[in-house]
Amino acid sequence: MSYSIITETKKGNIDEIPISTHKLFHEYWLPLFEKHKLENLCNWKFPHEFEKEELMEIVKEWEKLMPYIKGNWEIERAGFILNCLKSINFEDYNSISFG
Repeated sequence: MSYSIITETKKGNIDEIPISTHKLFHEYWLPLFEKHKLENLCNWKFPHEFEKEELMEIVKEWEKLMPYIKGNWEIERAGFILNCLKSINFEDYNSISFG
């Protein structure tokens, strides 16, 4: 099982931004989100659709989190996720969800 952000464009195209494996999410990312009290990222424990304001807050929380990420692969992965999140123009999609 893995966690991804799934987007559906207004034209019906579905894309996936892979976030993490189940194990890595629960052993690394989620404890980091909780330690730094990143409310919107902590909500990723549950599958749900994003609201526009929530997506903007998630980007801000990822930016705050970057200095605390350790490990080359983890830093690279976090940078990739942040860039993907920043590139999402909410108005271009019918839905953006996490699950």
